[in-house]
Amino acid sequence: EPLMLTGSGLLSTLTKGNGVLEIPEMLEGHDEGEEVEVELTQPIEEA
Repeated sequence: EPLMLTGSGLLSTLTKGNGVLEIPEMLEGHDEGEEVEVELTQPIEEA
């Protein structure tokens, strides 16, 4: 689930995620279903 990264809660928001997706300044986002590269910050546990 995407997390918004704004305001004073930025650091706590980053600790809740398991990866980071960089969106270039010239884009507002990515289209649904579009393949992107994500930098994992911790392993993904399979359910």
